[in-house]
Amino acid sequence: MKQYWLLVVFFSLAFAGVRTYLALSVQGFSDDGAYLHLRNAQHIMKTGVPIVNDVLILREGVVISLFDYILAAGGFVMPLELAAKILPNLFAILSGIVFFILSFKLSNNWKTALFSMIVFNLLPVFFSTLNAASEITLVLLLFSLLYISLLTTKPWLYVLCLILLVLVHPSAAVFILGLCITVLLLLGEKRNLPNELIEILLFSIFFTFTVELIMYVKPLQNFGIGLLAAAFPKEALPTAFKSLTILGAAASVGIVTIIFALTTLYSALVEKKTNLYYIIGLISASSILLWFKLVPAETGMLFFGYATVLLFSAGYSSFAEYLEKTRLSNFAWLIHSILVIFILTTTSVQAASAITERLRFSPDTAEKDAAEWITQYASDMLILTVPERGNYIAYMTEKKVILDTKYHLMPDAQQKYSDISRLFSTSLEIEAVTIMEKYGANLIYSPPHIPQPKYVPSNCLSIAYNNGASVYAKSSACKVSTR
Repeated sequence: MKQYWLLVVFFSLAFAGVRTYLALSVQGFSDDGAYLHLRNAQHIMKTGVPIVNDVLILREGVVISLFDYILAAGGFVMPLELAAKILPNLFAILSGIVFFILSFKLSNNWKTALFSMIVFNLLPVFFSTLNAASEITLVLLLFSLLYISLLTTKPWLYVLCLILLVLVHPSAAVFILGLCITVLLLLGEKRNLPNELIEILLFSIFFTFTVELIMYVKPLQNFGIGLLAAAFPKEALPTAFKSLTILGAAASVGIVTIIFALTTLYSALVEKKTNLYYIIGLISASSILLWFKLVPAETGMLFFGYATVLLFSAGYSSFAEYLEKTRLSNFAWLIHSILVIFILTTTSVQAASAITERLRFSPDTAEKDAAEWITQYASDMLILTVPERGNYIAYMTEKKVILDTKYHLMPDAQQKYSDISRLFSTSLEIEAVTIMEKYGANLIYSPPHIPQPKYVPSNCLSIAYNNGASVYAKSSACKVSTR
């Protein structure tokens, strides 16, 4: 047993080291939301509270996350941006260790648990989440799931983890939906649920939705139960909200992993393996939400992916036991070797592809130079840019920005998104000037992957800066008559 723990720690440190190296190898962050965490952490370090009234990006709610306080604490011992690159990957170490524990509890096999932990760390949807708060969310989720599914004698640990999870990320609602499905499965078996379990479930449901209602009361008034999907601009929905498909699932977790997971799910329901019902509940909840496009694809796939690998762990353990009882037992080592090499190779290739795509669109040195130019030469101006750079520009330049990707907290997000899309796609100078006049903007910031608009340069719009990233300035003499 000791050697397996040593291997778990070794692989966890190795994966975290690779993640940290990749995070430090790029100039910026792969997730624009990371810059909002940085701004919040800066504000917490100065005032003790997150940004309430954002003077740079107009919002109708406050972005509150426990991760911002942890990041602020890290900012007192090291540069804040360095802390934002290191801390998520430290939580990734804890994620792997907790996953190993839970996998062993479900499979009762040290080798299978170790193998599943490696597969989990290589999941593209997990490995590519550099510089984001999703790692701490998964850690708390795994702890919560561990304690609720094993019904430990210390329910206060579960309650503590759930409270922290709710304060970290709104995706806690996915976990609660999974618990509700689990209860339905247990009731379907005509089992008498322990009073302790009923109390924990009721607390989980009411606490989670009460806190999220308070935190998102304004957006809920605007959009109702379909908050996330309804708040997203229609043009952004196909990219952010994707339906769960067999091909998509196979690309995210691997075809062999999917086959083992589905086989395990079927056998668990037929053989009434209730210890797996909590995993089945979570995979069902994430699948339903993904199918109906009620959660962003990335968030839903994080839940779907790790629940699938947990089912894979239980299934692979049963497969190994069955293989030892057949005539192929003498060739078991060869069969296991082929499966392990195939699973790890395909998963690694998919993870490498996912992280390459992420890092390719991270702000680079050219964008940093452009932001520094704006800070130095632009006075009190309002900047129009694509939503994926909204938080980046606000953080780097401390200038006002119209829109970022927190659409559910943004007034008139649909109209703003449509206007910005037309700003970068139109060929008419007058239309571009009209949009800038509408918001009182003075500058347009264009990242390197956005083609230069056809109307630049022109009489009203000039190229103020261009070194990969571009800044376009509107002449103060150009006005559009509203008559």
